[in-house]
Amino acid sequence: MMETDTAVSPTHHVRSWYGLSAEIVVEGSLWHLVRLGRLALYHPPLVNLVLRYGLPREERLQLSLLHEFGHLQTLPVAVLHLLWLVVYGRFRRPTKAQTGAAILAAVVAHQATW
Repeated sequence: MMETDTAVSPTHHVRSWYGLSAEIVVEGSLWHLVRLGRLALYHPPLVNLVLRYGLPREERLQLSLLHEFGHLQTLPVAVLHLLWLVVYGRFRRPTKAQTGAAILAAVVAHQATW
């Protein structure tokens, strides 16, 4: 579980409700890191930059940390959603012309959900 306090340190060791341990690093507005074992997922905080614009630094970092931890907590639901999109797409059997659009739509739907 994640403990929160007023001072946000850059590195947090967390455990999800389903037992997955991870390390979350929120250092500023350039990059975030979520490390699951040896798998490191670096990504820019694009949504965080827009939603938290104008907030004090400590609040911005705390909200970004909670945001990243939320992704970890909802990972099983996101995986189920992605599997549903893949299975549903396989049964639809799109034509070759529709395949690219179907893949793009599935990626957008998955990202919007998660």
